[in-house]
Amino acid sequence: MLNPQNATHLWLLHALFLDDINQDCADFQAEWNCHPIWGPDTNDKSPKDLRFLGQTLFGVYHDNCKGVHPDVIEEHYGVHGHPASRRPHQTGAGHPADEEDDADEESPNLIESINDQQRQHVHHEAVRVPSHRNAFGTDEEMQEQFFTVLAEVIARHITPVHCQLTPGEWEGDEYPAFETIRAG
Repeated sequence: MLNPQNATHLWLLHALFLDDINQDCADFQAEWNCHPIWGPDTNDKSPKDLRFLGQTLFGVYHDNCKGVHPDVIEEHYGVHGHPASRRPHQTGAGHPADEEDDADEESPNLIESINDQQRQHVHHEAVRVPSHRNAFGTDEEMQEQFFTVLAEVIARHITPVHCQLTPGEWEGDEYPAFETIRAG
């Protein structure tokens, strides 16, 4: 049975299905982005069409603050708050060529300050990512042998029993639309 805590089982799932799952996701995304959206504002255009029209009319949007909480952006990027500090020879009316490159640098602890402010918006512990180390370790010859035998099993249409893959193991006349994957 599949054991999600077993790193070897996870590696096997990745080795067997990850490319197919990624391809299915890419196919879904491509189809979704081309489907028409019904509504008065969309005029039956697809998400791809709407994005293209938006970029044509308003330009391409680049988010320089991706992943930063809006409160932190407002404090450090907005016009509210404390006025910018300037050195005695700086007028604030521009940056002439002879002015220092680091004249508009803020305190050296700005990054640390922003990180501390972001931390309060995280409401959960970090998610533990299970190990999925290669079942063969560094033995590339053994791994190659595994994939060679797997290719032969697939080519000969060998189907394992007790995995609900054969018609004799199904509850009805056809492959079930839903199945329970037993774990543990």
